[in-house]
Amino acid sequence: MWQLPDRELSVQELNSRRLDSVLVESDGPEITAVWGPGDTRRLSIASDEDEGAVRWIEAALEPELWLNLLAGKLSLHEALQQAVVWVIDQTRDGVPLRGWRIPSTALDARLLPEPGALLPTETRRRFLLVPRIAASQSVEDKAVPLGRAEMHRLVA
Repeated sequence: MWQLPDRELSVQELNSRRLDSVLVESDGPEITAVWGPGDTRRLSIASDEDEGAVRWIEAALEPELWLNLLAGKLSLHEALQQAVVWVIDQTRDGVPLRGWRIPSTALDARLLPEPGALLPTETRRRFLLVPRIAASQSVEDKAVPLGRAEMHRLVA
């Protein structure tokens, strides 16, 4: 895996993360939403792995960014372009091993999704609650984010 600074996150901060939703999965989760310290939702993307760990890149998503990501108005690449990102190594079972807080500018572009890549359409639809929509309005204009309980019901 790629090199990171010596200064790691505290065990307390690592252990305060919890899975919110699996957004994209194939042989295991590839893109997830997690809750970080202070109940801040983070987009988390698997970027590298070895025999013992999966390395995730995480960026905090304020509610407006989360909604724009789900509505297809924000790419995955753009979502990860926050001032600060977290890099987390965890076991394949989801146990955090170590983590770092770094500027997003320190990330190699090859580790990020392609510019313009959106969450898959089916994923975006699954996480949007769409009330009745007039024929002249787009789904994206009426998107309403689901709360934790509703999201868990959809992915369970």
